[in-house]
Order: sequence, then structure tokens, then C-alpha cells
Amino acid sequence: RHVSIDAVYYFHTRAIAVWGISEDIHSLIHAGVDGIITSNPEKAVTAFGEYPENTIIQRPIVVAHRGVPSLAPENTMAGYYLSYELGADLIETDIQQTKDGHIIVMHDTTVDRTTDGTGAVADLTLEEIKELDAGSYFGKEFAGEKVPTFREFLEGFKDKDVVLLVELKAVDIEEQVLQEIMDVGVEDKVVLQSFNIESVEKFREISPHLSVGYLYSASVPGSPEERIQEAEQMLNYATSIGARLNASYNSLSEESIKYMRQRGLINMHWTFRDQEPFRDLLKKGLIGPITDYTQWLTDGPTYIETPINKRNLKVGKTATINAKTFVNYRTKHKENAETTLYVHDGQPYVNVDRNKITAIAPGTASVFAIHTFNMLEEDWNLVSEPIEINVRE
Repeated sequence: RHVSIDAVYYFHTRAIAVWGISEDIHSLIHAGVDGIITSNPEKAVTAFGEYPENTIIQRPIVVAHRGVPSLAPENTMAGYYLSYELGADLIETDIQQTKDGHIIVMHDTTVDRTTDGTGAVADLTLEEIKELDAGSYFGKEFAGEKVPTFREFLEGFKDKDVVLLVELKAVDIEEQVLQEIMDVGVEDKVVLQSFNIESVEKFREISPHLSVGYLYSASVPGSPEERIQEAEQMLNYATSIGARLNASYNSLSEESIKYMRQRGLINMHWTFRDQEPFRDLLKKGLIGPITDYTQWLTDGPTYIETPINKRNLKVGKTATINAKTFVNYRTKHKENAETTLYVHDGQPYVNVDRNKITAIAPGTASVFAIHTFNMLEEDWNLVSEPIEINVRE
């Protein structure tokens, strides 16, 4: 009874897996749980087999990489706010330390690529960096955009419903970073990551309550057996350091994704700039894609709802089902959805035509409402929980 779409979404955005205990299998599936504990596993397997091809139950959460650098200058407040407006569930940022000890938002070790200045971040003061233009290189409409401090970034989203994924680029700044997070009061909405294992271990020591990811990239082994063996080794490593494994997406295989999720490890993977691997890995169970193109998922509805979950019909009678889709995880706004109905093969009790059900023989049938939409240049079926149709004479 504690499992819901909102609860699972909250934990997933913080890279925490959720398992549900219930005999109501479809309810758990639609809540988005990572595992189901049931006394009837055969029933659970049968339930999964009832859904049509290319089914998604919910739109995947999306992590906005450095804001939305396909549309705005990276790691600027303009880009971050735009990614938020586009529906990002997490916003990723990078942090460095200035010469005079301030934490700023910057991916590179130098300011050369993303500002009108030159030089290493570590050799420049905050005042010097604040004089730079971090927007004109991208477009004149962003002229005058400044390099944010880490505190400005945190304060900008303190009161917004979004999680912040913070990547440490500099070393030996862990305690200062934690202090700024605590000072702003956003411990409950920050997750961390780093390529530096010492930073990961330091955060586990000083802030065991915060989720931390270890960033890495590796080649995919050639055989299924080798891929499973590697997944086991990486999972054991993640357990030993108390961290998620935020691998590059080309490090992933279907076996590794499944192996990690079956064992309760939620990871976020980088960086999707091409739609084909994005589509492929979503089908294989990817949870947290990190992308430069948040807009690819903006128009994808998050989940579907039907007005009823049970209906009684007499033989020969009809019923029409009109579903609604939620347009964003952050709001409860719903829109009417073009709906078709689907019945799994092998039942003789109803016929379906578009969004109309016709009762044809006494019995009980499960009917799914489907809204088909295009995302990543492919059609996906957003599918509802089954509607129980009881047909009688």
C-alpha cells in the first residue's frame, strides 16, 4: 500500500531502487517498481506477457546534462532553467574550485572553451571569472550570461521540484561542497558523482546519507557469459565502495542493465547525443539517461490513466473508454489522450475496436487502454493498468 507512482519516482530520481510486495501484480508494474515480491511468481510472469510490444508503463526519468547544451550555453543558469522548463527530472552540473577557494560551475579545467576568457580555473579568482561572458560563444541572445557559483546553482533550484546531480571535477573539495549543500538546505535533493574514487570514498565517509555515483567507461565483453561475469564484478565493486555505477552508455549491455536492476542498483548513464542508442537501451531497461537533448522527451507523456478499473457489461452491450495522460511528473495536469484498446490473445468474452468494447460472451476479460506516441523517432505504447470487464447474460 506504500508503493505508488509518486513514491517510486521520488526514489528513482535519487538513484534508489524500489521493490514491492503484493499479489496485485499490475499495480506494482504500473507503479514502476524494480522488483516484485510475490507468493505466485508464475502469475507475475503471465502478467508481464499480457502487454503488447514496445510497451512503456511510464516515461523514463531524464537527466539534463549541463542544462540543455543543444539549445543553450552549457553550465549556465539560462541553460539550467530551460532544461527545467523542458521537464528535466534531474539537472546535472560540474564543479571546480577557483584560485581563492570558491566553488563554481564549470566542466573544463580552463575557461577557454565556454567563455570569452582564457586560463585555468585554479589560477583565476572568483572576481575574475565573474567578469567573463559565458553565453556569447553560443549565441548573441545569451550575451552577458555569467559563470554561476555552486551556491547560486543550488539556490536557483532550492524551491523547485527537481533533483540536482552534482559532479565533482576538482579534488579535495568534498567537505566544502557538502557544507554549501547543507547551508542552502538542499540535502534531500542532491545526488553526487565523480570519476575520482577518492572523492566517492570521502563522501561515503562524511555524508553516508547522500547518494554517490562512481563514473567510469569500459568496453563491452564479447560473450553473454563474459558480460554477466563483468556485471557481477562491477556490482561487487559498487557494494564495496557504497556507490552507484554511472557508466558511459557504450559500456552497457542488456545483461549488465538487467543484472544491476535485479539486484537493486539504480544507475545513471551518460551521455546520449544520438537517438538510436537511446532507443535501444530504453528497451533494455535503462532508468536514468543523461542527455544533452532533454527536449527529445519533453512531449512524451509520463503515464496513462483510465476513468474506471472495472466495468460490468451484458452480452451485446458496448462501452467506450477515454483515457488521459499525465504530461509531466512534477504536476498532476492531465490531457485527453487518443485511446485504443487491447486484449491479450486467447479470450472469447469481448471484442475491441479502437476505444470501444463489445461484450460477446459471459466471462471476465482484461482490457488495456493504449496511447501511442512518438518519442526518439519511434512509436511507443503507453499502456494502462488492465480494466476488468465482467460480461454476463
